[in-house]
Amino acid sequence: MNLKQITFIFENCDSITIEGTYIGAFLVDDIKTSIRRTSINSIHRMDTAYTVVVEILKEANKEFYDFDLYDEDDFRRMTFDRLMEYGNIASIQFELEENPAGTGQSPCTEYYYYVNWTGDSKYTNAAQKTYVSPCGNLYIVIADGKEIEDFLNPFP
Repeated sequence: MNLKQITFIFENCDSITIEGTYIGAFLVDDIKTSIRRTSINSIHRMDTAYTVVVEILKEANKEFYDFDLYDEDDFRRMTFDRLMEYGNIASIQFELEENPAGTGQSPCTEYYYYVNWTGDSKYTNAAQKTYVSPCGNLYIVIADGKEIEDFLNPFP
């Protein structure tokens, strides 16, 4: 399987999509499903990933515009700056390509997971940590009680 892309959805409903070619280490684990009332007269199935680890290669650090406001310089910044500034990734969505041999087609399967949100803030997730390595790659870890170092050792 190949990772086609991953989208990070933020608490403020903005998002950033990174192509799979720019993803190194990738782990989505400790997935739990719950069915709960999310508002009056609305019950939803929620899949939550309690451990998310993503390495984004330095080549993905490109110019980005908040909310796709391309004509507003005030909303322009670099991708890594946005991912590190607020610590507010609320969910992730990614596509996996299966690449069946000999078919010439690549069916995709899409996955959507909320991430574990901890702490008292509605705007910053205490479980989210980021780190830029000396070679310029960005590491994102979302795991309560875990630090970047808990996941960096197995990854170069």
